[in-house]
Amino acid sequence: MALLITYDEHGGFYDHVPTPVSGVPNPDRIVELDPFYFKFNRLGVRVPTLLVSPWIDKATGEANQYVEDAVKRFLDVRKVAIRAGANESVIVTMRPSLTSRIKDQ
Repeated sequence: MALLITYDEHGGFYDHVPTPVSGVPNPDRIVELDPFYFKFNRLGVRVPTLLVSPWIDKATGEANQYVEDAVKRFLDVRKVAIRAGANESVIVTMRPSLTSRIKDQ
């Protein structure tokens, strides 16, 4: 059992880590004309997430960064796997392939 709390406030919470602006590629290489020009030279803000569970050790933190839809994708694939007859222990071992890490820190 676990409680997952994630919120997409975008700017409502102070973040001590600035948005990255160097080495960020344009995802589709499309550049609009003025006044709609956006350089795609920065990543978006971080989205805080809390996972509360009695099985997580006290003061445990996860330092990896994930794409925002990783939780939804994991839950969708889990539902399909359960319907196909997979048990919970198999799904837990599949977790790394069902989520997308941006980078390991």
